[in-house]
Amino acid sequence: MIDKALAIVAEELNSYFLRRKRNSEGKVILSPLTNQDGSSAVKEQNKVVVSLVDLTEETLLKNQVRFRENSENKIGEVKPSVNLNLHILCSAYFAPANYQESLSYLSGVIAFFQMKPVFESDNTPLMRTFGIERLVFEMQHQDTNSKNNMWNSLGSKYLPSVLYKVRLISFRDDNAGELLPGISGADSNLSS
Repeated sequence: MIDKALAIVAEELNSYFLRRKRNSEGKVILSPLTNQDGSSAVKEQNKVVVSLVDLTEETLLKNQVRFRENSENKIGEVKPSVNLNLHILCSAYFAPANYQESLSYLSGVIAFFQMKPVFESDNTPLMRTFGIERLVFEMQHQDTNSKNNMWNSLGSKYLPSVLYKVRLISFRDDNAGELLPGISGADSNLSS
């Protein structure tokens, strides 16, 4: 589901830039910035790179154990959902000669998420296709030390970029665990 959510983000950003910049080339790619060996993972320059940089569990919505009754009147335990926030980095990976263009595209990313901070099936048809209910985008501020640590852990040099927290990817298995017989009714014939 994480892969689908990020594919939707990249596709929506690409569509936005195709309309806004009126070019036929897709400028947004979903990719890490570096490979495991430290080499650049991005082969083409002049792209906006969308990368997953962190996952955090949303503990405020941590559900209690639930129970579900099936059609045979048996009750089973359903484990609570795991709700995740994705932290995505949108980086302008452009040739040095195109620095001004990179800033234009970065401004476009910010404008896009300001204009469309929530993805739902009503405004993003791919959401329905992939079974994702809702994604909410919130720009994240990083102080200089945090930003430096993030770029060091990514194994890359700083690029013009913006970080977003994306709420909420929910993983759940609605299949009930061990089934127990349900209560079918109360017996009104109590004898003393």
